[in-house]
Amino acid sequence: MTNKPGLLPKWLVAHTAIKATYLLIVNNRNSIGFLNSIRSMKPSYVHIALLLSFARLMSLKRITKSRFYIMIAASFFAEGVFFIYGGIHGIYSKMRVLSEVFLDVFTLAWMVFLYPYYLVDVEDERKSQ
Repeated sequence: MTNKPGLLPKWLVAHTAIKATYLLIVNNRNSIGFLNSIRSMKPSYVHIALLLSFARLMSLKRITKSRFYIMIAASFFAEGVFFIYGGIHGIYSKMRVLSEVFLDVFTLAWMVFLYPYYLVDVEDERKSQ
């Protein structure tokens, strides 16, 4: 089954690509290279957020399958929790935490609202077989 048209897949790709680029460039700007930034081990949730972004980008091709859809939504939830944790410990400013959590909650709500649209054909296909 191919991806369905709509803004959600485009939003997910754009949001995730921008966030991954931001995490790679801005958070590692003091490092000489990518491998040195991994060795320096900045806060682990920054690296977890980066891994979640890459996993999300790889799973977007199969957004019409239920497990992948739930995995993408769970990655946004986990990323929001990581930013709240970073805000509580003073690693990120309150404004950054609020903006990141707002974007994550907005995307999660959008995904919950569109859940039937992206997965209804899968359920109909199973019933017909």
